[in-house]
Amino acid sequence: MDYSSSQLKRTIIILCIRTGAILAIAAGLIWFLSAEISKESKALYDEATMRQIVNGKREKFTDLEKEFKSVKDDKINMEAIVPSEANIFEVMRLFESLAKKSGGSVSVSFSDSLNKEGIFIEMPFHFTASGNIDFFEKYLKALENLPYGIKFASANIAGSAGLYNNGEMKLEASMIFSPEKKQE
Repeated sequence: MDYSSSQLKRTIIILCIRTGAILAIAAGLIWFLSAEISKESKALYDEATMRQIVNGKREKFTDLEKEFKSVKDDKINMEAIVPSEANIFEVMRLFESLAKKSGGSVSVSFSDSLNKEGIFIEMPFHFTASGNIDFFEKYLKALENLPYGIKFASANIAGSAGLYNNGEMKLEASMIFSPEKKQE
C-alpha cells in the first residue's frame, strides 16, 4: 500500500483528532472520577469523625450510667447523710453529746432555714461551747467527722489568757436537711 502525501496527511490528522478526542475524554474522565473520589473521601472522613464522636459520647454515657447506678445503689447512705428536717432535735442532741465526749459543754440553737423551697433545706446553727483549747480541737474534729454536710461560716474563741484555761467558742454553721414530708 502506497500512501500519497495527501492520504498520509489525512491519516495523521485523523489520528491526531482521535488521539485528541481520546485524551479529552480521558482528561474529562479523570477530572470527573477525581471529583467523585474527593466527595467519597470527604464523606468517609466525615463518617469516621462522626463515628468517633458517637463512640466518645457512648463511652461517656456508659461511664455516666455506671456513676448513676452507684449513686442509685447508695441511696440509703445518701439519705443517712442528709437527715430529715423532722430529726433536727436529734442532730442537736448529737452535737451536745459530742461536746460531752470531747470534755466540754455546748449549747446549740438554730435559726429559720435559709431556703424554704427546693430539694434540700439549709439550716443555720449557732454553737456556744465552753472548755479549753484541747476540748475545742477535739470537738471541731468530731463535728468534721460527722457524715452530715456541715458548712462552718465563722468561729470565735475568747477567754482568759493561757492556752489551757477555759474559754468560750462561738461557731456559726449551717447544715443541709431534706424537707419534712407533708401529709396529704
